[in-house]
Amino acid sequence: MKKFLLLLFMLPGVVLSDEVREIPSIYLKPEFHSAFADYPLVVDNGYISIDNIEIAKKFIEPLPPDLNLDSERAIVFAWHGSDQDKIIYDQREDIYHFVYKKGMSDNMVHHIKIIIVPKKNDWLFHRVIE
Repeated sequence: MKKFLLLLFMLPGVVLSDEVREIPSIYLKPEFHSAFADYPLVVDNGYISIDNIEIAKKFIEPLPPDLNLDSERAIVFAWHGSDQDKIIYDQREDIYHFVYKKGMSDNMVHHIKIIIVPKKNDWLFHRVIE
């Protein structure tokens, strides 16, 4: 059975599986939005994969005490959209799939998700517009 979980934004340290977790956006620097928009490695779809301390320090401060960038990577998703937008998570074999689903409401908000995944696993980001 495939497990789909809604990534919870408001709860710090939400555990999604034994290896994937979300960290709260309170760790982001106040100037996150301008740094994110100007950073050359940000993918046009609105995410960045952070896998070393130097990049992490550009966006995250203080670094969460349980973040180990030697064995983990932080994926930061940031976008402006419907308040019903969501990113869901699925794991098939050793690949994590993150799926963006567009909400249908007209209420526009900023969204930020910081997801920690093991470096040993591959991951993909999919956009599904319904």
